[in-house]
Amino acid sequence: MAEVLPTSDVPDEFTTCAICRRIWLRLTGHVLEEPIKIGSFEQGLSDGCPTHSPLLEGFRDYIEEARVPTECEDIGIKNDEPPILISSLKNGGLVWPLLLANVASAQTPVGQGRILDPDWVDVKFLQDCKRKCLETHGGKCNNPMRISPVTPMLLIDVQQNCIVSGHDAMPYVALSYIWGKLGSQRRTNIPHGLLQHLRQPNGLHSIEAKPYMPPIINRAMALTALIGERFLWVDVLCVPQGDFDAAAKEISNMGAIFGGAIVTIASADGDAESGLVGLQGVSPSRELRQRIIPFGSERIVAGEHHIFSLDHGSSYHERAWTYQEFKMSARTIWFMDKLVSWKCQCSVWHEEHMPESTFPTYIDTSPQTILAGIPDVESISHILTGYNVRQLSYPEDALSGVQGLLSVLSRAFPGGFLVSC
Repeated sequence: MAEVLPTSDVPDEFTTCAICRRIWLRLTGHVLEEPIKIGSFEQGLSDGCPTHSPLLEGFRDYIEEARVPTECEDIGIKNDEPPILISSLKNGGLVWPLLLANVASAQTPVGQGRILDPDWVDVKFLQDCKRKCLETHGGKCNNPMRISPVTPMLLIDVQQNCIVSGHDAMPYVALSYIWGKLGSQRRTNIPHGLLQHLRQPNGLHSIEAKPYMPPIINRAMALTALIGERFLWVDVLCVPQGDFDAAAKEISNMGAIFGGAIVTIASADGDAESGLVGLQGVSPSRELRQRIIPFGSERIVAGEHHIFSLDHGSSYHERAWTYQEFKMSARTIWFMDKLVSWKCQCSVWHEEHMPESTFPTYIDTSPQTILAGIPDVESISHILTGYNVRQLSYPEDALSGVQGLLSVLSRAFPGGFLVSC
């Protein structure tokens, strides 16, 4: 029996082509019985339709630029949310999440995609995400790991531009990032005498501080102020130097420090020298090139984000030390693919989506299963497998890099864990 498609919700310009009609229905939230089957690029372009041809031509160019061997004989659009244009319905492959652009000039402004400033991050989007989370999620996003409060020994005061005692400064933001090759050359212990200087107002803006301040720290300080917070934790400045015992204690508490932050800034684009771009007046342009495809009188945004997109795909996701940092964070601001996103225990919001979008999200519930007192082997295996595939510069750091997370999860396992290195 042939599928019966609604016609009253389809503008006239999309009714003459069966593919265009189905694409429009999917872009506007209608669920079809079957995925949209296009076939090969040649088949999809054979009718010369001027409306859907730019979409297929753009996707073909994207696949060619990716230089990844990809089967393209059964291209189609899956019934996901948002709808996914995929190179092979049967075998998977490269994908484009499709978003109808929401623009005032559109005939039917129902789209869930945003056309963004190519240079600058929408900071108001982040401010709104933080406000919505704090106001509507309640205790679900407050200390989800149920960690005993740990006060960082040192924090950065972004108003006074100096280092202060953590005992007098709460709440705080934490920065999660990777050093990269150039950053590693800069990284070194701060002399004790200089540390005293950095405690003075504007000490972090002094010439003496510059060798120890990769660009990402100043950018994170600016972002902390922009989202309405005053204090920031960054490892290179806030782990006490010159006191081995104090430093060792702070490193052992790193998991709890990230768990206690009001929000973590995760820089998955770039490293200590190049991360957190797109902050107007603070860092260089992000040079975003959104894929905006004409679709009749409308426009389609070929998005970057799908349900699992924040969990892989960058050098940040390959490093072991960053794993527990974002796993233990209650809320995270992600800089990834030249876009920003918000992820907490209840929601995932992307800058390229309209604020009211209701796309499905993926939030790993394995830690919550264990924290509920269930010694679930499958959940702990899932968590540790994610860590074991990551890279360490020094193999002897394998336990330290995940110690905070293990100490929290061990509560559900009588006797704790046995570790062998």
